[in-house]
Amino acid sequence: MRKVIIIILLFLIFSKQHFGQNLVQNGSFESEYCIDPPDNMKRVTPWFEPAYPSGFCTVLQECTNNFFYSVPANIYGWQYARTGKNYIDIAEYAPQMSIRRYPEIKLKDSLKTNKEYCVRWYVSLHDYCGYAISNLGMYFSTDTLIEKVGNALINVQPQVENSKDSIIYDTTNWVAIEGKYIATGGEQFITIGCFTPDSLLNIMDLKGDIESYAGYYIDDVAVWECDAPIYTAEAGNDTVICIGDSIMLGSHNLDEYIYMWLPAEGLSDTSLARPYVKPTTTTKYYLHVKDFKFDETIDSITVTVTDHCDTLSIENSSLSIINYQLSIYPNPANDRLYIKTTSKRPNIFVEISNIYGQLILHSQFSILNSIATLNINHLDSGIYFIKIKNQTFKFVKL
Repeated sequence: MRKVIIIILLFLIFSKQHFGQNLVQNGSFESEYCIDPPDNMKRVTPWFEPAYPSGFCTVLQECTNNFFYSVPANIYGWQYARTGKNYIDIAEYAPQMSIRRYPEIKLKDSLKTNKEYCVRWYVSLHDYCGYAISNLGMYFSTDTLIEKVGNALINVQPQVENSKDSIIYDTTNWVAIEGKYIATGGEQFITIGCFTPDSLLNIMDLKGDIESYAGYYIDDVAVWECDAPIYTAEAGNDTVICIGDSIMLGSHNLDEYIYMWLPAEGLSDTSLARPYVKPTTTTKYYLHVKDFKFDETIDSITVTVTDHCDTLSIENSSLSIINYQLSIYPNPANDRLYIKTTSKRPNIFVEISNIYGQLILHSQFSILNSIATLNINHLDSGIYFIKIKNQTFKFVKL
């Protein structure tokens, strides 16, 4: 049994930390293809349309050369994608005309009985619409609505929708439609759109505009368990390095989280969760993180670059640098972890954090015969990160 645990933990060392919780795959409608309508909705897998081909949604893409369906400018108006480079549009009302369009998707997993789920997606009214409406909703179902065909109303009651009193008429900003849903159990599909008959809609007449319909852009669709853990941007502690040295930034690398570092100067990759940076001058780096439900947080770290390495004191951990070699062993470790160093100093400063980025240990250890000994008997079994000045190592506690 112990060998099995060791093998599993060793595998996890080299794996991405999996904390993605959005049950909607490709909630921002990204695609590796660039293709014009009417077939482009098929390219934002695994989304599909129960009413296709009689009434189709349109994918707007930054990559296309077709002005009608590009981002941000397109035939419907002007809007940047809230996340990524794509979004879709739907048409939901036109006077004296039955018109509805519904994007649908199968969730990554079936909903659990009596579990509370949080739901959110974003919409923005087309610039050239003559009308705006209420009652945009999301319907959860155990089976697909694919048997419903045509351009007409799907007559079901959505479990989450904006109220009749809330007409969405903003053409500048993305407006969130959100709510909570307690599952009956077994729901596997969601469908988005207007499920309310025209006679019961609250309709705003936007006099003077061009098109006689109500159409909306949609982006960033998310369904998640309301008690799911959520992590924010953690760029790391301010630090100092010798000129010519590099350091790893960041604290976590989570599945379904989007990372972006600015500025790009000195970075190995601006989209990595934990990139290496080798600045030539003192630089403040900003980390933008979008979590699995498309909420953004920002953190920063200042990397001070110096050419006076021999004069720095190690007493201040945030201003100390390292110009010696390090290694840790054994890995995995049980009761003790050893740090071997070529440093001539009597002490070494160490930080240990868990895979959630939480600081577990923050202390100074004596160096004896080039080795510092850490007692880790109190740590729970799992994966940890040990940071020694500008170097970070992963190790497994058995």
